[in-house]
Amino acid sequence: MPEFEVRSGKHAALWAKWMKEDQDFVRWLQKFDSEDTQRNYWQRIADLHERTKLTPKEIVARYKAGGETRQTLLDEMDACLIALKKEGKVPTARTVWAAIVSLLIHRGALAVQRQFELKQPVQEKVTEQYIPTQKEFESMLRFALCPRDRYLAAQLRYSGGRRGVIDDPEPMRLSNILDLDLEALGSDKPEIKFKHQTTCAILLYGTVNADGQIQRYTDTYVSFLAPQAITFLKDCLEERIRKGEKLTAESYLFVPERHDVNVNGRAAYLKPDQASRIISNMSSAAGFVIKNEKTGELKGKYSAHSLRRLFYNSLHGIDDVDKEALDGHIKGVRARYHGSVDEMKKVIELMRERYEYAMRDLLPATSEDQRKRAIIDFMRMQGWPEEKINKARSELEKALQRVASADELRDKYRELIEAERRREGATEGEREPRKPGRTARNGGTPIEAPYETRIVAEDELILLLNLGWDVIKELSGGRVIVRRPNE
Repeated sequence: MPEFEVRSGKHAALWAKWMKEDQDFVRWLQKFDSEDTQRNYWQRIADLHERTKLTPKEIVARYKAGGETRQTLLDEMDACLIALKKEGKVPTARTVWAAIVSLLIHRGALAVQRQFELKQPVQEKVTEQYIPTQKEFESMLRFALCPRDRYLAAQLRYSGGRRGVIDDPEPMRLSNILDLDLEALGSDKPEIKFKHQTTCAILLYGTVNADGQIQRYTDTYVSFLAPQAITFLKDCLEERIRKGEKLTAESYLFVPERHDVNVNGRAAYLKPDQASRIISNMSSAAGFVIKNEKTGELKGKYSAHSLRRLFYNSLHGIDDVDKEALDGHIKGVRARYHGSVDEMKKVIELMRERYEYAMRDLLPATSEDQRKRAIIDFMRMQGWPEEKINKARSELEKALQRVASADELRDKYRELIEAERRREGATEGEREPRKPGRTARNGGTPIEAPYETRIVAEDELILLLNLGWDVIKELSGGRVIVRRPNE
């Protein structure tokens, strides 16, 4: 069972009693590998007991009994949830409700969540969500107390993920940084090197075995570090080496600093609550504050979740499923990490390309990236919807089982364009001449235009030239006039 069982607290005696006498409680918590999940459920079921005196085994037994016995139980639990809501503790009420449902499902008293008679409490008052700009985020970085804090903020901003990734299902280690060169790190002269120049894959909600194999869970996904975050990580690790620490794959990624001791105690690694406080303190120090409605005190405007939202909003040009996958939302995790490609190594490279394209404004562009961007921008100019463009790309890469090159992407889109034209103009298996474009002269009399002409950027020429367009004239500012005969 989890580490927190031996800690003191107001519910310590209750914990010991239930561990000894309540098998429904014990077997329920044993269903979860995550200590964080176990702790949260334990705290919420203890909150329920404090208000109602209900125990886990009593809840299960009375619910299974049905009839008036079940109804009386539901009334007691409903009264507790209503009281919490009236006190303004809607998040607590929601998690108490979730703990009850989880207990009933895992102990076989309830089949599925939707069958539970009580509705989950909802937050009727919408609280403000604050998201920093990139400039504000960079201002916050200047007030980090140490390289570790600077990297922590950068990981949240450039990789997304909830604060819980820090120690769920277990504390993050250097092995979670999948593109970190561990051989160079373990040499006689340790060196911080990465296997990719532009991005670094990072495993979230998962672990890496001693043989380097990824241990996956239902929430496991991979996001990436942008060059800015890679630099901060390198600074953090180099400082630890200078202090005499011998780094290995098993070393914790986030280790305590002196300013953690008042909150983090003697823990061997950073905890999520402390991570939240670090980001809030950076926000306050940078001057981004708001007033606490309950106490009237000023607090940090931006939180760890604010940085996650900034990351999500920075993703451009990819479909919603890919955005969800990169930010660790369950819809995207199921679609990409447990659906599209089953082998983790392949899905990592699939999502790396998605990440680099979506974050292109913050990454150094390569010639290959620029070509892909030009090809996709050309398809947009042709009036193709984003969903159709992304679907064709996904189908191609699923067939290839890898990221498509710019040439493969160009050929795929060219096939689609030609197929569209054949569908529009074909009769009895033969393509008929397309109606020529029309223009007007002398105040509106239409005439047939012999050519279709466009002004485009230079990086769009690759695909156009392959489709039969000719360059007519180069303009200033890198723009080019191209044309082709109307068919």
